[in-house]
Amino acid sequence: MKIGIIGAGNMGTAFARRLAAADHELAITAKGLDEARKVASEVGHRVRAMPREELAEGTDLLILATPYGQSVEALRAVRHTDGKAVIDISNPFTEDMSGLLVGHTSSAAEEIQRALPGVKVVKAFNTVFATILGAPPGGGSKVQVFYAGSSRAQDSSRWMPALWPTPAI
Repeated sequence: MKIGIIGAGNMGTAFARRLAAADHELAITAKGLDEARKVASEVGHRVRAMPREELAEGTDLLILATPYGQSVEALRAVRHTDGKAVIDISNPFTEDMSGLLVGHTSSAAEEIQRALPGVKVVKAFNTVFATILGAPPGGGSKVQVFYAGSSRAQDSSRWMPALWPTPAI
């Protein structure tokens, strides 16, 4: 599977490690391309850094691994996203982590979907820590990953087993 990762922080790096180990072809980007280059260099196998605007070209799926407050801007910077499935992993916390920005009448994924109606947003992995996600497969821990999306994003069942084939990590 060809996957684009938006964000080269802890979660973006963890996804790159996990998905490269599962032999997916990855492209990673960040606001500063040097951050993405660093991750691609560290992970190596099957990961390449690319400018944000080029990330979606040829990908099957995008993973939005940015803080919620940066999600819409980061996704808008990527061209050719219409019709793409986008996994939103964010939690819409306030900057000081004392509360939620949304979540009382809407969700982070719904707000991202509303801002970018051409993509198919799916919420997943927002309850999995980077240390768990980035650990080598087969460590014996079991983590369930919940995912949800609108009827427009129903094809999530097609790619989810490829991303997280077993709960044992």
